[in-house]
Amino acid sequence: MPPPSSDEAQAVAFVAWLSTFTLSRPVSSISDLNDGYALYDVLETVDPEYFKKTSSSASPALQVADNWPLRFTSLKRLFRLITQYFIEVLRHPASNVSALEVPDLQKVAREGDMKETLALCRLCIAIAVMSGSNQQVISGIQGLEESHQQRLMEAIASVMSKLEHSPAENDADTTQMTE
Repeated sequence: MPPPSSDEAQAVAFVAWLSTFTLSRPVSSISDLNDGYALYDVLETVDPEYFKKTSSSASPALQVADNWPLRFTSLKRLFRLITQYFIEVLRHPASNVSALEVPDLQKVAREGDMKETLALCRLCIAIAVMSGSNQQVISGIQGLEESHQQRLMEAIASVMSKLEHSPAENDADTTQMTE
């Protein structure tokens, strides 16, 4: 049996990480994330005020199982909240946030595309470890097997590196040098 691809290994690590949370329904594979509800559950744990569910998202299984347009709508809302959270709560400049990988949410909703779903997962885990209530998240990661920890740390680093390198930082350095 050939070793799993990098994406497959990262998908397994994300499923293991998600199992450290109390979710509204179990996640046994990355395709279980194609409606965004498990990721909402995680982000709601991280910041319940910011990521509170709407009444339409309270009963996901009843509405979205076979309806990709509803899954797509849910994913668009989730992605909007994620990008706003980076700007409004974590205080990253919009120019940095715009450098982040933008997942193709239609592919996630229609096909459960692994590559695109992983892009969304990377954004969620980055928020989780950067938030004010990150201790529970970090403890959960540390409780996973080492190979999963490594994959998740790589995912977090990929997002953080994009947030840290921007023209805005260079402008700030120039301003300090001329004052």
